Amino acid sequence: MVIILLADAKRFAGSRTFCADEVAAQPQALDAIGAAAVPLAGITAWQGLFDHGRLQSGQRVLIHGGAGGVGHFAVQFAKAEGAWVATTVSSSDIDFVTDLGADEVIDYKRENFEDVVEPVDLVFDLIGGETQQRSFSVVKPKGALISTLQEPDKARAKAVGIRVGRYTAQPNGGQLREIAQLIDQGKVKVVVASTFGLAQAAAAQAALKEQHIRGKVVLTVIKQPAASRFNDEERRLRAYQIWEDEGRPDGQDVAHWYRAGDAGATAQRADYRRYLRGTAPTGSLVIKFYHSGDQIRGYVRKLADTDTDDTIFPGEEMEPEAAFKLAASHNANSDEPVFIELVEGVEWNSAWGRLN
Repeated sequence: MVIILLADAKRFAGSRTFCADEVAAQPQALDAIGAAAVPLAGITAWQGLFDHGRLQSGQRVLIHGGAGGVGHFAVQFAKAEGAWVATTVSSSDIDFVTDLGADEVIDYKRENFEDVVEPVDLVFDLIGGETQQRSFSVVKPKGALISTLQEPDKARAKAVGIRVGRYTAQPNGGQLREIAQLIDQGKVKVVVASTFGLAQAAAAQAALKEQHIRGKVVLTVIKQPAASRFNDEERRLRAYQIWEDEGRPDGQDVAHWYRAGDAGATAQRADYRRYLRGTAPTGSLVIKFYHSGDQIRGYVRKLADTDTDDTIFPGEEMEPEAAFKLAASHNANSDEPVFIELVEGVEWNSAWGRLN
């Protein structure tokens, strides 16, 4: 069996062809579910720390979001390399990351990390937003601030004499083999929070974004029946029925639905448009905001065809500013609107812009 990194948009695709140098043998210490939790998160952590962050033994690193899927690997990889590791987490995760080997743990809800952490050689940012901005103050001269989310401020980096960068993980079989070796040596453990069947992919995504998940969530794949195909009219009616079943607003009938779904129906678009399931065309970007404790967090997805799953862009509980910037970086056509979905209880902040 091999473990595979899916670094492209079709994360839940039923099959894909890979080059030999993109895959590696499953670690002997793991079963199939544990192995499935490794590739994307593991490679993201590895490349952020070592390829982009250039972390070396004896150096100091601050990892924002050390209890998440990418973060819990990053803490362990850095320790295995011989680095000193600090990480920011919520109070419920302090014992967890301490057990992973973190040398200093900061409860981000009770302490400002910049007030307690001595300067570090590398900040590995999995949060973005204000957290990223505050991180400049704790990086040593000639150090680095590396993010999986928005691009850090290059002008500010130049002024304080540090390197910055944003990256997307790339397939690398050699790095997967190094990670597998660490796992088999007992230097890295894989934490699987829960598993879902492929048919429950939406529930898995909701759990990741709306619950506090420690470690990784894994989808178990079984043979799926062939998806039926719909023409555009059938798809619109099907989407409208879903919308209606979930509680459409009074007075918004199928004619309203059609007008809302017509591309270019509004001559002048606002900064953002409110998302209701089925109202946005395929390929649209949607930012969903939700509560994480007493904080507002978000993630970005790209709407797929009805027959396939949406693309979820990587991000560990992004602050609103980071989510907006990540959406902007993926919006190939700036004339197309970005849609906003608000979980019940989350109110739009006018400082974020206009919302129609």
